[in-house]
Amino acid sequence: MGNYDCIILCGGKSSRLGNLSKHLSKVLINIDYNSSFEMNLINISNLKFNKLFVNICNNKKIFDSIISKYPLVKHRTKLIKEVKPSGTSGVLLNKKININNIGNLLVIYGDTISKINLEKVVNYYFKIKSNFLMVVHRKKNVKHSGVCVLQKNKLISFIEKKNKNTSKSLWVNSGIYLISNKYLSKLKSEHFDFAIDFIPFLINKKLDIDVYKTRSKFFTIDNSKQLNETRQYFKSN
Repeated sequence: MGNYDCIILCGGKSSRLGNLSKHLSKVLINIDYNSSFEMNLINISNLKFNKLFVNICNNKKIFDSIISKYPLVKHRTKLIKEVKPSGTSGVLLNKKININNIGNLLVIYGDTISKINLEKVVNYYFKIKSNFLMVVHRKKNVKHSGVCVLQKNKLISFIEKKNKNTSKSLWVNSGIYLISNKYLSKLKSEHFDFAIDFIPFLINKKLDIDVYKTRSKFFTIDNSKQLNETRQYFKSN
């Protein structure tokens, strides 16, 4: 397996969860026994990455407490405290991360939960010698998802938040990427968000984006309805 670092994105405002996230980051809200952040931490704990970055805006003591429970991850983890959210891709320009020194980066959205085998994803990325690999899964309700238009195993078009349901399931962005230094070096200050800014930029430049198709279930904690649906699923499974 190749050389890579990892980041779990936890710096969002959580404004759509109302009072539930008034004093607590949404990635710290309990789903079943654990929060989405801890579930993601568990899922990466056996991966052989070099460093783990976690960007946060508040609740540092709680993040530290959770990370301390996982010694395999703790000694490799660096918390990046942001005064205000700098965006899913914008945070990578933080000097404390220094993307110039990163060979490859595994990016995970902290408010998204799955039991996907990430080792298989990483192995596939290095096997095909990709510069940008996006994990995608099928979904019918795409109101809150980025819809992917694929050609073979390449992303050729991306529609963020289509805002409607469809009669058939569509491939959507799962919120997991692997990115090479070659592509990370193309990040600019105006690339605040992966889905809105950086991915469309790469597509417009006709730069290849590979996809990894999975049947794994994904849950996103973006609003109170999604939170309740996710809790119900994990309560009964």
